[in-house]
Amino acid sequence: MKKILSITLAAVMLLSMIPTAFAAETQDYSLGTAVTVEGAGGEYTVTVPATLNAGEVGTVTAKGYWASEDTLKVTAPATIEVTNTATSQKATINVDFDGIESLGNDLEELTRTASISIDTGNTKFGTWTGTIVYYVELVEPPKGNITFTINGTEYQAEEGMTWTEWIESDYNPGDFSIYGGLYVAKGEMMVEYWLTNEYYKVSKSQTISSEIQYRLATS
Repeated sequence: MKKILSITLAAVMLLSMIPTAFAAETQDYSLGTAVTVEGAGGEYTVTVPATLNAGEVGTVTAKGYWASEDTLKVTAPATIEVTNTATSQKATINVDFDGIESLGNDLEELTRTASISIDTGNTKFGTWTGTIVYYVELVEPPKGNITFTINGTEYQAEEGMTWTEWIESDYNPGDFSIYGGLYVAKGEMMVEYWLTNEYYKVSKSQTISSEIQYRLATS
């Protein structure tokens, strides 16, 4: 990833040295060159012990890239059910695992580890087997709320929320729906927004904005 970045910067620097007659866009060298680099996005893996015997300590590892504002969480249940391979009798044993919870990093790869072990419980004889199920989730930071109005009535929504998401959420007081599979409506009234001296019907895929004037109108 560092090699790609250095090549991109070198290409931009080279572009700034091209004579005006051949360059698509130039400016005085004293103003410098504005550089934009797009990140490649996140990628991570979680590895767990294939097998684990009572009394052994295994390692769970999360490795890779995720954004600095996101939190990677790896958890497992505190207990699991095991079955006697000879008698099919079942028992519950404890799982000792503190889990992994870590913010990401926008610049470098991360490696996070946590130990895991199991006890014997009340199993005295025989061989017992079971499976530990792990839960992995990438948690984004909570979004702020915005206020928007329709015909002067105020409503709440999460920042970046589409109308479909809003209608399906608890922010919807219950009387808004999707009309004709495409537009937003309240009963028989269509939700419209003001743009360039004209009102347009609100599409279900549009993002709600506190800066837009919304109204209800007959279809």
